[in-house]
Amino acid sequence: LLPGDSSGGSSSAGSAAGAAAAAAAVKAGAAESPVLPVVPFEACLNKFTAAEVLGDYASAALGGRKSTASRTARFASFPAVLVLVLKRYYVAEDWTPKKLEVEVPMPEELHIEQLRSSGAQPGEQLQPEEPAAAAADARAAALAPAAAAAAPEPDPVIVAQLVSM
Repeated sequence: LLPGDSSGGSSSAGSAAGAAAAAAAVKAGAAESPVLPVVPFEACLNKFTAAEVLGDYASAALGGRKSTASRTARFASFPAVLVLVLKRYYVAEDWTPKKLEVEVPMPEELHIEQLRSSGAQPGEQLQPEEPAAAAADARAAALAPAAAAAAPEPDPVIVAQLVSM
C-alpha cells in the first residue's frame, strides 16, 4: 500500500516505512525498473513454425504466374548447436523502428522433436526442381537485352578529374 492509499487492507509501520523509502528514492532520481510483460519462449517458437500464407507467390509450377502458397518452417536434421536470435524490433505505423520491451525466459532444455520434418505431407504439391544452370541461363538471357540497352556512358570530364587526383 502506498502512503495515503485507502484501497483497504491493513498496513504495518514497516510497510509504511518501506513505501516512504521508495517514494524518497523516486524523488532522489533512482528509477525503479519497469515491469515487463513475459512472453513464453514456446509462443515465439510456435509463431516461427506456424504455417504462413504467401499471397503473391510466383509459382514455378504455373510458369511464373502469381498465386497463393503456404510455407511452414521445419527441421530436416538437428544441429549439434542451435543458435537462436529473437527479433525484438518491428516497424511501427509511422515507419519508425521500435523495440518490443518484453522478457522471454529461455528454457534450460529445448525439446523440438515435434518440429522435425517428415517430408511432403498428404495434399501438398512440391514445386518442380529447375536445374540451376538452366534457370540462371534463362534469367541471363532475359536480362541481356535490357543490360545492353542501358549501358552507361562515362562522362569524359568526370573521368579526367578522377584520373588527375
